[in-house]
Amino acid sequence: MHKFIFVIAVSVMLFASITAAQAQTTDAGAVYRQFQEAINRGEVDAAAALLTDDATWLRPPACRPDPCMGKPRIRQEILRQIGDHNQATAFSAETREGTVVVRYELRSDATRMLGFERRIILDTVTVRDGKIRSIVYGADMSDSQTAAFEAATAPAPK
Repeated sequence: MHKFIFVIAVSVMLFASITAAQAQTTDAGAVYRQFQEAINRGEVDAAAALLTDDATWLRPPACRPDPCMGKPRIRQEILRQIGDHNQATAFSAETREGTVVVRYELRSDATRMLGFERRIILDTVTVRDGKIRSIVYGADMSDSQTAAFEAATAPAPK
């Protein structure tokens, strides 16, 4: 009987830890989705509220090669994106080693001005205590439109 109770107790603890890990992953994806939706709606304060005070964002053009650091600087980048009419539509979110990689389509005035309809982005997002700690931009270079956009906007070699 004691062995049976011990097995049940261990099973419950294991299930609880797996459920907690899944919830944390889901929360990270949900937090980033809320962040993107706030930018899509033009709500800078709502987007900035989802950042930690020490957040970093590595994203072109303003936050590359050096990342935007801290909520006030990232807030400026959010304002720039809202002014550029950025509209993100997420395709997927995948967990990798404690982070969430979000694949989404981005449309903006700047992209259209360069002759491209959209590009595909792969943001790697780390969340701490329910807020975004870091975002690292990546381009889906397997998409021909994205690859052409990246080539057209790459900094000139020094």
